[in-house]
Amino acid sequence: MPNHDDFRSNFVAPPDWEGECNEWCAGMHLIERELTDHPDIELYDVADLMVMGALRRKGKPLLYLYKHRVTRRELAIDADGVAWWYKAPGRGKTGDGEYVRHDSLAAAVDGLRLWEMAAYACFDDAEDGAESESEIWADGE
Repeated sequence: MPNHDDFRSNFVAPPDWEGECNEWCAGMHLIERELTDHPDIELYDVADLMVMGALRRKGKPLLYLYKHRVTRRELAIDADGVAWWYKAPGRGKTGDGEYVRHDSLAAAVDGLRLWEMAAYACFDDAEDGAESESEIWADGE
């Protein structure tokens, strides 16, 4: 993308949630259907993704932008089901980054780093009777 004004003018805000999935959710559900054998699929839950918006790109399908609510990692899947990742400009360079095609949908899921959620899960123990943070971290309990 050449500049921030282009991004702003090509950004599409998501519609208000109507309680049913539509084209805005299609990419999230595509992962469920296509990646049943992915090693992290048991950690994947559509409800963990937030729809952040979409991006119009000249000559390309609409790009839907999602963010994982726990890992805070971004996921972008276009209307054709192709996954993309944002490549920031290099250190010390000016200008905007660009969206680059992922090698596969599985690579996009890897980018969510779902395995990191195990690190957050231990804090749920505090609600289950742990008396201190050190007790949560001790011996993996």
